[in-house]
Amino acid sequence: MRIFDFSVKRIEKELKSKINEYEDTLMQYSPIQKNEINRRIRQIENRFSSLTKFFNFQKYSAADDFFFKYEKLPPFGKEYWFLYFVEPKTKHQLIVTFGRYSSHININKLELSGSSEETNVSECAAVAWMFDKKRKILLNSKQKVEVAFGSKESKKRIGFEGKGSKFEFTGKYPNYNLSLSTKMGNTKLELFKSKKGKPFEIQHLFAGNLGFGLVNLYFDFKGTLLGKKMIGKCYVQKVIVTSPFIPWNWGRFYFQDGSIFEFFTPYVPFLPTKVKFASLVHYYDAKKNKTYKLKGLKIEKAAGLSRWHIYGDDYSLYARPYSEFLFKFEGLGFFKYYEYFTEAVDFYVKGKQLENGVGIIEDAYGFLV
Repeated sequence: MRIFDFSVKRIEKELKSKINEYEDTLMQYSPIQKNEINRRIRQIENRFSSLTKFFNFQKYSAADDFFFKYEKLPPFGKEYWFLYFVEPKTKHQLIVTFGRYSSHININKLELSGSSEETNVSECAAVAWMFDKKRKILLNSKQKVEVAFGSKESKKRIGFEGKGSKFEFTGKYPNYNLSLSTKMGNTKLELFKSKKGKPFEIQHLFAGNLGFGLVNLYFDFKGTLLGKKMIGKCYVQKVIVTSPFIPWNWGRFYFQDGSIFEFFTPYVPFLPTKVKFASLVHYYDAKKNKTYKLKGLKIEKAAGLSRWHIYGDDYSLYARPYSEFLFKFEGLGFFKYYEYFTEAVDFYVKGKQLENGVGIIEDAYGFLV
């Protein structure tokens, strides 16, 4: 395994000690504190259940109340935002992400003291990176991120300013604006509803005090990336996690005809080889405006990660990374994952061949409470 510089036995010993430390910490809570932890998790679970009901009635504006708001997190809870933009014809891509944790954590050598309360401002680790012929890291710093929900008629806002950077994401469903200014230049993007394809995705699973929930909203966008015109596809995501981070692979590819291929699989931690918990694979056929659920996911990586092969029943994708960014987490456990901007060099699905695809693959390892 390329990720760790020490043996699997040492990994298992270190991680098990962290799990014991986590369990010892939970044992120290009083019955009243444990009831409060359970209440906060049930509150988060109910939020996702409520959103699901709204979305089923096509009331997607309900996502604003979730996206432009901090939740009350339980101990070791995690809350983060992920904004992803891609221009398939040029391979240009941009990611802006920021998040907070209820306990002390180190992210890319940034020390966060931890914050769990429902508030308007919280300390987050913020990263923005992009590719336009070469990789550029626009932002990698701690920021005081402010959220402002406002009234039903007013625009919502989430943003920060400091250390030579300013970021704002404003608007209300289905129209938003992103503005990012750093020492490398200015980026301004306008998001609006896509004419075809699914407008959202919501997933949540809670079992006892462990679980996760996420909301994705899908859009088209136009604007400028560091002053250069950019038009393409994007999505905005918010995730809440009340369970440990475990290994995963995730990928999403956009093709010039508007089709989309996406896969996700989490893995059992601590094992020297990857054993899947489950797999999700979807293909959206833009010409038919139809989404297919695919089966039999297998993932292979060539030596040096020069090429990925993602394949299964009636589909096969060969992908070549052309840029990457690494996230490192240290706290109760350790975790790291790579984001790869990736080109689909060959894609076969349901009896037809697609070309000129571009997207992202995430490759995550470790265990973090």
